[in-house]
Amino acid sequence: MLPDLIQSILGESPLTINAMLVGDPKQSIVQFAGADPGLIEQFRHDYNATTVRLTQNFRSSEAIASVAKAISAKLNDDAEVQVVSAAPGLLDLVAAANEDDEAQRTTAWIAGLLADGLPATALASGEPTSIRPEEIAVLARAGKTLQRTATSLGRAGIEYVMGSDAQNWMSSSLGRAIVDLIAFRAGPDHPSAQAHIRESAQTDLGSLERSPVGGFGELFSSTSATDPGDLIAAVGSTDHDDLDAGWPDDLAVLQSTWQSFIDRTPGTERTYANLQLHFARVQRGEPAAPGVRLLTVHKSQGREFRAVAVLGLNDGQFPDFRHTTESERRAELHCFYVAATRSSRVLRLSRSIERVGRNGPWQTKASEYLELARRTLS
Repeated sequence: MLPDLIQSILGESPLTINAMLVGDPKQSIVQFAGADPGLIEQFRHDYNATTVRLTQNFRSSEAIASVAKAISAKLNDDAEVQVVSAAPGLLDLVAAANEDDEAQRTTAWIAGLLADGLPATALASGEPTSIRPEEIAVLARAGKTLQRTATSLGRAGIEYVMGSDAQNWMSSSLGRAIVDLIAFRAGPDHPSAQAHIRESAQTDLGSLERSPVGGFGELFSSTSATDPGDLIAAVGSTDHDDLDAGWPDDLAVLQSTWQSFIDRTPGTERTYANLQLHFARVQRGEPAAPGVRLLTVHKSQGREFRAVAVLGLNDGQFPDFRHTTESERRAELHCFYVAATRSSRVLRLSRSIERVGRNGPWQTKASEYLELARRTLS
């Protein structure tokens, strides 16, 4: 049966009031949080509802619609959709030498768009080529993949707004535990803070100093419960050797976020409570602020841009290596569908041939999604 809340509003079948449910199962990317696209079908069944399918695409250019169609076919959705726009669009596939090169080339691409506008060959007749920073987005499966581009944009003097969903802002166990520790110290009696710190530290509140998460127990027991600067200083000296591969990237994010907190916060106001609020703002992004949007795929859902770059299209990054079951791999493909359809005119899919980890550089393998998109170019 449908959730009690919906039933209490709609009444038993047949409906006692008119109702309409709207959704796109292909964009179902938050099932980890309890979302269930099957509820739409259940609603249709329980209430004998009429199904109306939208068969016209008013947003996408031909090039982007072709990529969307290819992904839909992989998701076993072969519904015919008419592309209304007369814009040819542009799909660009990029292989950078390494992650720094990927960030620098992405920055150069953005700078070129802002200076010269969108290529006229990607647009419909009469469309303006000029583009505002807010109409450009850089997307990635995980927040850490955006960090180098953020640094590169800052050096180039290009304003940006960075936003990530909480689940993907930190990629290592220690990074997530530190963010939850800051929230816990900001409000140790808050049930939500208690629940999150128990989960990320993998222990109960009375045993945080013995947490099995590498590095966390020592940080908890050796740092001040009132001075967040003490914690950040200790974090900077944490040994990398026994920690997750994602820890160095998380450390860079933590330190840069702390520095931005210092830059805008007087010394007397540098409390855990204010730091926790600052971390939340940085993680979410500020929707009204000017600048290019740097977003995780989950954070981009429901939004539209004229030009989008998707970074980190390496096997293991996107799709995420941690997702191995059939349902998890399918969920990753849903994520790629959302990423590929955020742009209306220009889509740039990017990867780095070499990545560097704690054991040095290694050669990457291109994401299977790149080949899926590449086939639409022929």
